[in-house]
Amino acid sequence: MSDKILLIPWLEIANLGVQLSDGNWRITVSMTGGKTTGKYKNYLVSREDFVNTLLERIENISSIIK
Repeated sequence: MSDKILLIPWLEIANLGVQLSDGNWRITVSMTGGKTTGKYKNYLVSREDFVNTLLERIENISSIIK
């Protein structure tokens, strides 16, 4: 597993990615020295923080669904 994980909410893919002719989406992140200053920088999570970030997002979704 990489040191950085890209965690983008599905609803934001259309604004951030490029849709291919087959309907799939492409996300390309340029990184130098493990960092990016591009539009995806707010979506990069460290490997160590991934589980906690994922659990926080699940908790947020759960509160919206209720």
